[in-house]
Amino acid sequence: MFDPLNPFKHAVAVKYYNIYSFCKDFMSTPRYLGAFEWLEMAGGIAGLLIAYNENASAISYHIESPQSYWDKARDRIKEICHQRGEAYSEAMMEEYKDAAMEKFATSLTGRENAGKYFHTSKYWSPEADDFEGWKVTPIDKKIKDFVDAQIAISNKADAAATSGFGLDPVLSNLIIQNKLSSGSEKLYSLKVYNASETAIPDMILCKPLQQYIQANWPGRGIKIGLYRTAVEAEKEISPENRLKENA
Repeated sequence: MFDPLNPFKHAVAVKYYNIYSFCKDFMSTPRYLGAFEWLEMAGGIAGLLIAYNENASAISYHIESPQSYWDKARDRIKEICHQRGEAYSEAMMEEYKDAAMEKFATSLTGRENAGKYFHTSKYWSPEADDFEGWKVTPIDKKIKDFVDAQIAISNKADAAATSGFGLDPVLSNLIIQNKLSSGSEKLYSLKVYNASETAIPDMILCKPLQQYIQANWPGRGIKIGLYRTAVEAEKEISPENRLKENA
């Protein structure tokens, strides 16, 4: 292993340089590793809501029909079959049910029926000792709660994903909680990013090159680093050189 205090101890030597990761003594873990699942979550919300909108009206009503209605319909079908000299089968009754329910449902679904009403009547059934009739009950699917929950998850996923990649939400063009960032916030977020996201990699990446230079050309005072923009407060910059004057 390469020894900076005795660089020419071995003819061939290697050394691993890395940024420290929590609970990792040797190999570091990329900080964006934990952001992949959040990226998948943030990108899947749109598809989920599209699928929900396409299928939300699949089950919108609970329709309760009186059994006596179908019993009387079966008797009528049997009578018609007897008059025609045909054999009755239960499949005829199922076909009648499908046709009747399809006709019944057309008055409840569709945009053209919005705002219309449906009338039903009840009658006393001596057999059931109660009133019987059609009953239509809308199903409360709590759409608002579902959509609000998905939006909250999406906001959290966006923030977590950008944090995992070391980006400020302002620089990622994200609007958190319906708050649009001001120009000052964007400017200073950029300054902080330039000051922090280059300085730390600079120390790690340039360290082996610096050791190489010091070992082969000692006393030269040569320093190597990555180029980065110097960060200055706006008040320290002359008015003619400020960002707003050069945008």
